[in-house]
Amino acid sequence: MKDRKSKEYLLRKWQEYSFAAYEARLYLDTHPESTAALKYFNKFNRMSIAVSKELQERYGAVNTNLDTELPEWSWVNMPWPWNEGV
Repeated sequence: MKDRKSKEYLLRKWQEYSFAAYEARLYLDTHPESTAALKYFNKFNRMSIAVSKELQERYGAVNTNLDTELPEWSWVNMPWPWNEGV
């Protein structure tokens, strides 16, 4: 088993958590009312953020898409660019 503080271990965990959060985001695009999916997304997004912060502190910058927990998945209810002014 890899050392839990090694770069390889942390990078693998960050990839796993980020992937799970990303997949949940895709699901939420079509099921924005799913509280279970939102809970799942927030859990893995939070874990991804924590690991990315540790990676950045120890080994340098990594890229993350979202750095906050979301109260609801509502962006799909906003006007789309082609609906502006409607």
